[in-house]
Amino acid sequence: MRDIAKIEREFKELEMSIQRLKELERELNSLNTEGLESEANAIRSKLKDPRKVGEIEKDIKALKEKIKEREEWKKTTPGLFDTAQRLANEATKLFKGKEYDKALEKYQESLRKFVDARNGAKGLKDEGLVKAIGKDIYNVKKSIIACKKAIGVSFSENAKKLFEVGNYEDAISTYRNAIAEFEDAVKDAKEIEDSESAERIEVLIKGAEENIENCRVAIDKREVENLFKESKSLHEKAAELAKGGEMFNAKGVLRDAETKINSAFEISTKRKFSDAINKLNLLLKTIRDEMNVIDEKIASGITSVDFSRDIDKIKAVGVPEVEIVVGKEIVKEKPEIPVEAEFRRLAVGTALDKIITSAEYQMLLEEAERLKIPRERADALIQGIASEYGATIEARVGAPGIEIKRGYEVLPNNDLRFGIRIINNTGYMIADVEIILDYPKTLFSLKDNIVQTLANIHPNGERTAKYTLTPLGCIHNEKIDATIVYKDHTGKKQTVQMRPKEVHCVCPFLRERAMREGEFAKLANAYEYIQEGLSFSGIGVNEIVAFVKEACAHRLYVIGEHEVDTAKIVYFAGESIGEKAYYLLTAVVQPFKNLTQVALRAYSDKPYGLHGFLNEIANSIRHLVSSVQSAKEIGVIESKQVINIIDSVVQRTSFGGIGEGAGATSVTIEGSVVQRTEIGSVRIRRCPNCGKEVQVDEKFCTECGARLE
Repeated sequence: MRDIAKIEREFKELEMSIQRLKELERELNSLNTEGLESEANAIRSKLKDPRKVGEIEKDIKALKEKIKEREEWKKTTPGLFDTAQRLANEATKLFKGKEYDKALEKYQESLRKFVDARNGAKGLKDEGLVKAIGKDIYNVKKSIIACKKAIGVSFSENAKKLFEVGNYEDAISTYRNAIAEFEDAVKDAKEIEDSESAERIEVLIKGAEENIENCRVAIDKREVENLFKESKSLHEKAAELAKGGEMFNAKGVLRDAETKINSAFEISTKRKFSDAINKLNLLLKTIRDEMNVIDEKIASGITSVDFSRDIDKIKAVGVPEVEIVVGKEIVKEKPEIPVEAEFRRLAVGTALDKIITSAEYQMLLEEAERLKIPRERADALIQGIASEYGATIEARVGAPGIEIKRGYEVLPNNDLRFGIRIINNTGYMIADVEIILDYPKTLFSLKDNIVQTLANIHPNGERTAKYTLTPLGCIHNEKIDATIVYKDHTGKKQTVQMRPKEVHCVCPFLRERAMREGEFAKLANAYEYIQEGLSFSGIGVNEIVAFVKEACAHRLYVIGEHEVDTAKIVYFAGESIGEKAYYLLTAVVQPFKNLTQVALRAYSDKPYGLHGFLNEIANSIRHLVSSVQSAKEIGVIESKQVINIIDSVVQRTSFGGIGEGAGATSVTIEGSVVQRTEIGSVRIRRCPNCGKEVQVDEKFCTECGARLE
């Protein structure tokens, strides 16, 4: 009977466990486990085992905590990011206003918010957002380094002012504050592996340390001068006492003078102030001779002695000059901060990049003028430092004022149009200007002459040489050089070596990449993009859409297709074979008067492959359309119109069924976070000088520095 009771009890417990498992399964199914699928699946794998009821209950409880935490992240992450961006913008304004301490506080607060936002993104398991916020964190850290460097420079400037008014002790303390800021900035730079910034700031540290030593020399120099003056004053007092018959008192005063001279002599010997040592020796010898004379006079019964001639002799000596030993030579100079040394440190920091640009060269000349260094001397110093550090002076090779700007664009047929602009900023005409292109002949075929003649360029004039190169394959990180030859106003031939320009022309090999429209929107918002537009006559919207799909077949996955008014929008996604790179495409096809317009926008996290990618798609569409006899291509739509077409149509499109229903919440949250950089909606244009794509609101080109109207 006992065995039956036990079996019944165990059976009842089993029934209860199974019932509990069903309840737990219903509870698990009722939870929103988006982003926590692996945890949910792990719990489901245990639901068939009645022995694990307790373990499952604990797991579900932990899962609920994670869901709650994830919901909190969804609510707080956008706000954290917005706050971080706002603080960073406020800090930038303070930095521009030279309020560096306040800017640093704002940047540090912004960094904390960005880190919290990234933790939220990690909790949401949004790797793309984590990566994007990581870039913002890096940029804020760079700004913090710049603030600390600026604060250090401000300390250095204040220390210099203190030095100039003779407040050497406070100058040393202020220089130490500068070094502390610089060292902190170097530490931050090394943490983010910004070796260039670290090297530049280390040069400033070395300069501040040298200036501290100069301050110490100045303190010792002042001490020697004071001891020398006090010794002379005591000598004169002793002479009056001796002349008035106070021989013993006179000798005591001379002993005090001797003590001060010995102290000055000790400092001068340590610092190797040779002029001071000579003059102190002369004064010391005179005093000791006078003490001997006093002893002799006292022994002879003479009660007074006249040292007037000795006083006149000491007065003629003057205050000792400071002599600083430099190597084996002795250079007489005042112990002040050498302006050339200060200028040299600045120039060395500029030359560490291996290139001194025209803007940097002009800045150095302005600094030389402020330090009252003659233009010829400053130019010679810059030349010497550039040679020492292997740097090229872009703004001055052969003669000052010759500027070289270069850039390129990828043409629709994948050719590269490479331009070299020569700007004559000298006060005279340069003649017989020739440009000799140097390019990898195994990678490019040149359609023009390798040597192009620009003839004469008048003062403040400019001329451009253009070359067309056909890539013989995919091009990435290849460099194109050039040599510029001309005659200056004296008829002497000058040669300038252009700074190499990296070029890219990649045609990526793609395969389809499936993704949701929400993910597409997020990636497109974060990636760089280019666009192109085509217009056709004699063919309808539906036919063009079919051709676009055919051109993208087997390379790009059709994510979604939408119809807005009379326009059709198709979204494609693909990934590059052999590298982790996504390539996205938005195609908008719409009727316009008697034409059919096609607006294409290509996105990628590898910008160097964008031109080849978009050119290949556009050429495929042209080829397919040309096979239809009734259709012909009318022309290329201007970039501005392409932007207007895409923005005006796409903004009326809902991704992933945004609107009513459960799907709206997740997409809306995702979209609100993605607005952080606004890259996807930023309008771009090309710099007229170098062809670099820049944002519309930029005032200066980020590549060549040219002013943008």
